[in-house]
Amino acid sequence: FCNPGPTLPEVSEQALAAERIFNETLGTGRWRTREEILACFDGLDMLEPGLVPLPEWRPDTDDQSEPGITYHTFIGAVARKP
Repeated sequence: FCNPGPTLPEVSEQALAAERIFNETLGTGRWRTREEILACFDGLDMLEPGLVPLPEWRPDTDDQSEPGITYHTFIGAVARKP
């Protein structure tokens, strides 16, 4: 889970609210910043397209809808050892 921070303040607020609900009802977890997530890939060769919203890994070219909160808060990457 990613909190985009000040670049997308409305989404950031929603991410913080979701994190609170998650921790109150399901256990523990934290929405991390992009920088914190990137740090998990230190020393690895990241494959294209890099750390991006999950739909960008297999983009659906027919989808013309406006990206919602999950677009901005679910990001991922694939990497391998050099």
